[in-house]
Amino acid sequence: MSLINLRDRTINTKIVYYGTALSGKTTSLQHVHSVVDPEGLTELVSLNTQGDRTLFFDFLPIPLGNLGGFEVKLQALTVPGQVRYAVTRRYVLRGADAVIFVADSHPEAQEGNVRAVEGLRRNLAANGIDVDAVPLLFQWNKRDAPGAVAEAALDAALNWRAAPAMGTIATTGYGVYESFARLCCDLLVGLAIEYRIADPEDIRAQLAARLAEIAAQPAHRPVQAPLGERAAPLMVPGVEEPAPEGRPRSSVIQVESDLEGSAQDVEELLEQAVETNMESARLVADLHETRRRLSDHVRQLATLHETGVLIASELDVDRVVARILDAALGTVGARHGSVVLRDAETERLSVRLVRGYTSDPLVRGGVGDPRFVRGMTDRAPFVLHRDELPPVPGGDDEPAPVVALVAPLVYQAEALGALVAYLPVLRRDGGTEARLRFLGAVAGQASIAIVNARLFARIEGFNRELERKVAERTQELEQAYRELRAVDVLKDDFLASVSHELLTPLTSIGGFAEILATTAEDSGPGAAAERREFSAIVQQETERLTEMLQSVLDLSALEADQVQMARSPVDLRDLILVAYRVLREAFRRRGVKVRVRIEDDLPQPLGDTQWIGRVLRELLSNACKFSPEGAPVVVTVRHADDCVVIEVEDQGPGVAAGVAPTIFQKFKQAGDVLTDKPAGLGLGLPTAAHVVARLGGRIWVERADSGGAVFGFSLPLPAPAEALVADAPTA
Repeated sequence: MSLINLRDRTINTKIVYYGTALSGKTTSLQHVHSVVDPEGLTELVSLNTQGDRTLFFDFLPIPLGNLGGFEVKLQALTVPGQVRYAVTRRYVLRGADAVIFVADSHPEAQEGNVRAVEGLRRNLAANGIDVDAVPLLFQWNKRDAPGAVAEAALDAALNWRAAPAMGTIATTGYGVYESFARLCCDLLVGLAIEYRIADPEDIRAQLAARLAEIAAQPAHRPVQAPLGERAAPLMVPGVEEPAPEGRPRSSVIQVESDLEGSAQDVEELLEQAVETNMESARLVADLHETRRRLSDHVRQLATLHETGVLIASELDVDRVVARILDAALGTVGARHGSVVLRDAETERLSVRLVRGYTSDPLVRGGVGDPRFVRGMTDRAPFVLHRDELPPVPGGDDEPAPVVALVAPLVYQAEALGALVAYLPVLRRDGGTEARLRFLGAVAGQASIAIVNARLFARIEGFNRELERKVAERTQELEQAYRELRAVDVLKDDFLASVSHELLTPLTSIGGFAEILATTAEDSGPGAAAERREFSAIVQQETERLTEMLQSVLDLSALEADQVQMARSPVDLRDLILVAYRVLREAFRRRGVKVRVRIEDDLPQPLGDTQWIGRVLRELLSNACKFSPEGAPVVVTVRHADDCVVIEVEDQGPGVAAGVAPTIFQKFKQAGDVLTDKPAGLGLGLPTAAHVVARLGGRIWVERADSGGAVFGFSLPLPAPAEALVADAPTA
C-alpha cells in the first residue's frame, strides 16, 4: 500500500517482480538497478537460494524528481520462484502497489508459468490486494530462447485481465527498463487519480520525460550477469570490498548460501538482510564516532555515560545514592568516599552512604568540617589537601587520604549535599583537576537523580493516599450503586403495581361509562336505575383512583419532610372507631370481625389526630386483606413505660422472615405483582412508618402466637410540663 505523507510531500511505493524460478526476475531487477543507479550509491541486497535468487531494494531512490509537488521513492523487490518458498512470496507481496510478472518463454516452462500466475492471484488476495485492480505488467522474458513461445500464446495463457505486456531479454537488458518505466507511469497515474494529488496526464508526461532522462544517462558499469552464473565472493553485509584500481565500487551486498531449510528460513534471511544493512551503516557511524572520541579521557567519559544511565534508571533514593557513589568512585579511580546530604530545614548534614571508611572524616554528628561546609555552599567542586583534612576515623587501621575531591550536589542553586572521593596519592600530571571536573559532572547528574527520587517518593506517597481515597470513594460509589439498583427495583415494582392497580378501576370506569353513553337516550324506569347504579360504580372507582394517587402524594410529601404535624393529646378510642367505620364495608365483605381491647385509665399520647387515624386505617386495612374469612382481627391498646402501644393482630399467613426487614419499604408486597399480590400499591405500611417516625414513635411487625402477624406502633406520652400546658384552660 502506498505511503503518502502529505506533510513531507512524499510518496513511497513498492513494486514486486514475480514469476517462476530462473525466469529472469533477478537479472531484470539488476538491470533496472544499473540504469537508475549507475554510480552504485544505493545498496542492492541479494539473498541467494538453492537454484533461485531473491533481491531486495531497500527504498531504492529512483531520481524521478518532483511530480505534482511530491517526491517519489520506489522500493523494488523480487520473490523466489520455487514452489517451496510460497510463504516468502506471500510475505514479499505484502503491501505491493504494483507487480511485474516475469514469464519464461521456454516451452518447457509454461506449466510453471501457469502455476506462478495462479500463485500470484492467490497471494495477492491473501494480502488483501485486488487482483483485478492492482497495476500489473507482464514481461515475456527470454525472447531469445530457442523455440520461444509466441507472445500471443503467452498472453492467452497467462494474462487473465488483458494487462500491458512487453517482450524482454533480461540478460542483455532489452525491454527491461522500458517495462519498468511503463509500470511506474501506470502506478503513479493511478495514485494521482485516486488521491487527486495532481493532473494524471501531467504526471504521466513528467514521469515519462524523467524516466527517459534516466535511461539516457551514461552507464558506469555493465549489466551484471545472474549471480548463479558467476563466482561472487562471500561479502560481509554492509562492508564493501575495496575495488581494484580503475573499477567502480560495487553497491551490491551479497549473502550467498545453499539453503536446505524451509521457506521460513528464507523469509527470516530476507528480514535479516534489511537489518544487516541498517546495522552496517550504524557500525560505520560508530567507527567514526569512536575515532573522534579517542583521547586520554575515554575511560572517564565512558564511566560518566554509564553513571548517567545507571542513576537515571533508579527512583529509589537509597539505590540512587549507592549507584551514584559507586559510579563517582569509579570515575576518579578511588576506593574511599561518601555521599553527604543536607537537610534544607535544619541544615544538618548526614552521611547517607560511605565506602572504604567506617564513617566519613568530614562529617561527624551531623556537623561538617568548616572548610567542607563553606566549599559546599559555594556550589563549585573543590579540593581539600592532607593538611586540611581531619584525622580518619579508625586511626592507623585505615589509610589516610592525600587529597579529598568534593563535588557539591546542586539543584536550582540549592546545595543538596556533596560527593566526596578520597585519593591515596596526589597526581602531578593534572589528573586531579581532570578527575575533579568529571566528579563535578557526575554530581550534576546525581543531583537531578536525587531530586527525581525524592519527588518519586513523594508521588508514591500521594499515590498511596490517592489509592486509599479512591478505594473509599469506590466503596461509597458501590454502595450508592447498590442503593440505586434497589431504587431501580422499587421503580419497576411501582410501575408494575400502578399498572395493575390502576387498570382495574380504569377498566370499570371505561366500561360503565360506555354503557351509560349507550343508555343515555333510554327513558325507561329500568334504564334510569341502571344509570344510577353504574354512575355510583364510576364514582366509587374514581374515588378509589383518587385515594391511590393521594397515597402516592402523601408518601412523597412525608419523605420530602413537607408535612407539618400537630402535637396534641389524642383519643385513641375515637380514632380506632373512625378507622373501623371507614373500613367496615371491607370487613363485612370478608366476614372479618374487629375486636378492640383498650387498657383502663390509658393516658393520652401526643400526636396528630389526622395522621394517627391514617396509620390505624392502614394497619386495619392490611389486617383485613390477609385475614381468613370469619377470622377476627384484634386491636390492643396498652400503656408501656413512657409511651402507648397499639397492636393490630390478624390470623393470616404471617410475615415470612425474609420479607420482614423490607415490609415497611415502598411498593413491597407479598405475592406476584400480576397474579396473587393483594390490592393496593404497597404504600400503606411505608406511609404508616413515616408518620410514626415523625411523631417520635416506632413501628414493627412480629409473628403472632396464632401464626398470623402483629403490627404494632408506639406513640410517646407527653412530659409532665407538656401535660400541664395541654390541660390548662383556654381563654
